[in-house]
Amino acid sequence: MNILVVTGRLAENAVRRSVKDGADVLVLGIEVAAFTTPALLRRSLPKKKYDLILVPGLASGDYSGLEKDINTPVKLGPKHAVDLGFVLSNADDTAFSAKLPACELLKEKRKDYAIEKISELEKSSTASLFIKDMKLGGNSRMKVMAEVVDAGHLLKKELTNRILYFIEQGADIIDLGLSLDTTEKEARTSVDTARSAADIPLSVDTLDPTS
Repeated sequence: MNILVVTGRLAENAVRRSVKDGADVLVLGIEVAAFTTPALLRRSLPKKKYDLILVPGLASGDYSGLEKDINTPVKLGPKHAVDLGFVLSNADDTAFSAKLPACELLKEKRKDYAIEKISELEKSSTASLFIKDMKLGGNSRMKVMAEVVDAGHLLKKELTNRILYFIEQGADIIDLGLSLDTTEKEARTSVDTARSAADIPLSVDTLDPTS
């Protein structure tokens, strides 16, 4: 697919670094890329025929008339130049929009890619120590700890739901925050509940050594 990426003078270098050889770059005679207009683009278009023209994701003009005149889709690219490489790598199977920036269209795909990449790096990383199968320190990724506040006073179902929510949001470690008036029995119950809810590292935050 032959693609033309439109930008301004200030973002030119960043755009070229991100695009590489994935598309042609048209630098308009303006400083800020978001100020691109249909009229300015019309006057600046090269004679070469393209399958798709991507204007800056923050451009607000109506390009529908220009699209008809040149018989070429003119759609919104990403908001930031750094995302152009990823957007272009997915151009063949993406229906770009005139209303929604490309980075928002590809948000979920970008998230999945990032998670996959992080997982690959974590597998090959070294660690200073392990908690169960979890790597800590070394060049392993930073781990996320989520605290359940006043865990000792929550009902079992409330505590379980809170823990499952945090894990769903990406927590690697669950910390049970126990208030000063938490009894030893309540502390034990909260720990037992947490252990039955999920098999990830667990910590207890309390000022009472008996808890």
